[in-house]
Amino acid sequence: MQKKISDFKICLGRPTNEDYIKAKNIFNKGRHPAFIGHDMVTHNARNGDLLFFFIENNIAAVSLVNPKRNILLALNVHPDFRG
Repeated sequence: MQKKISDFKICLGRPTNEDYIKAKNIFNKGRHPAFIGHDMVTHNARNGDLLFFFIENNIAAVSLVNPKRNILLALNVHPDFRG
């Protein structure tokens, strides 16, 4: 039986070292297959393209998008929130 989610929100990431570390932690814990570096994260954050997905105040996933080209650059879900 799946748990009902009571609180879900999406927040824009900022081009700060703190948000880079948060994003990198999710990419690493989720074992993202590509290298996601500091420049890629901060560049996308500056453009409003770094998104954090929260479930009950915990970061469940992170994504990098390029809306100009309609491309999802990277997406990773924390293993605790998969399924």
